[in-house]
Amino acid sequence: MIITFIVYTIWGICDFLTQKAFFDEFDILGIPKKHTYRCVWAVYYFTVTYLYWFSKYQGYRVVFNCTYFAYYLRIVPFIWSAFGFNLKVPAISFFYEQVEAVLASSLAIVSILVLNSKASPGFLDDFFASVVSLFFLIFIKVLSRLNRRKVLESCMADLSFWDYLLMIVVIYMVGSFETDVCLGYHSIMHTRAVSVLAMILVILVCGRLIIINEQKLSHSKVIKLLDDQMQRQLSFYRQVSEKDDELREYRHDTINHLIVIDSMITDERLSEASDYIHSLMMGLKSTKRTFYTGSYIADAILSTKTSEAAKEGIRIEFAGRIPCEKIKDLDMVIIFSNLIDNAVEACEKVCSDRIITVDSVNKDDFWILTIRNPLSEPVQIKDNHIKTTKSDKKLHGIGIMDVEKVIDRYDGMVRFFSENNEFTVRVTVKM
Repeated sequence: MIITFIVYTIWGICDFLTQKAFFDEFDILGIPKKHTYRCVWAVYYFTVTYLYWFSKYQGYRVVFNCTYFAYYLRIVPFIWSAFGFNLKVPAISFFYEQVEAVLASSLAIVSILVLNSKASPGFLDDFFASVVSLFFLIFIKVLSRLNRRKVLESCMADLSFWDYLLMIVVIYMVGSFETDVCLGYHSIMHTRAVSVLAMILVILVCGRLIIINEQKLSHSKVIKLLDDQMQRQLSFYRQVSEKDDELREYRHDTINHLIVIDSMITDERLSEASDYIHSLMMGLKSTKRTFYTGSYIADAILSTKTSEAAKEGIRIEFAGRIPCEKIKDLDMVIIFSNLIDNAVEACEKVCSDRIITVDSVNKDDFWILTIRNPLSEPVQIKDNHIKTTKSDKKLHGIGIMDVEKVIDRYDGMVRFFSENNEFTVRVTVKM
């Protein structure tokens, strides 16, 4: 009795400190601690621990059966007292207890079959459970000391309550199967039933892993898409910065030009002054703005996209005026950036006539924006939805969806047309 009491004391203390460290030092719940721990639940924890120990080794089967699940979930009220009610707490706690129990059972089976241990299997299970719990406690503390908390957080924080429940059942069934096969505690029919259930659960776990992997791939692709958009924004801001530098240089040079002209006029070198002024005017004409749309945001986007498209031999032409006073700047960026990017991408696949036309018309209280680009092959449009031929069907069209959401806020509509090897997108907004 004394030895088993010591084993349960070590086991209980290690489990308590390990699971407390799980929630205190590792962000596996994703929520902050709301309150301080209540000591009454720590007393409850050790009360259940010793009650379970006493009933197991004194043969009180009724008390033992009643405290079985309470024993494996005894830490839950203590954690709830600090973090509040959360179903993931009992799921994580019971998952930890099951992993610990299966590892301890495996070590006990090895000691019986390989080392020919004469101790009872029940005591060996408990002894190795205390050893495993001590190992987990040391492991958790080492991770915390080395500031490697992300190792556990990345593995456990994203799992849902149902994920933990599935893993708990799988671990329990596999552990039962291992015990039946190695020690022969139950009948052949029991072992067969457990093996069938374990196999079904393993298949479910494999399916869940496939779904999680697919979600991670989708997330990584979305992140890449956002990163590409960020790079385009950085390129835009870089060009704005370059224009700003050019403007500062121009202001500095203007003073010098005025000094030279003043000197020529003072010396009555009027002909030279006239020629000098004429050369400055020619220089200004060559550096004039590319677009005058009525929206400085659209001007900047079109200028940037034109510069980038020119590297691929693509020309962008604009006609009309944009009602900048009605469309928010952020919405203007979303509309023009996505639609022009799609047009440029389509033009890159065309061998000749790489021209994108952008027409903006204000008519009868409506703003109509039309963008046309040539196609290398026909585009299938059904119910105003573009059928993509790309392998990544989930991500393709995100830009179009963003445009449609923006236009919906203005009670407008977006329409797509494809004919005569030309793709047209028409945006109509009531002003």
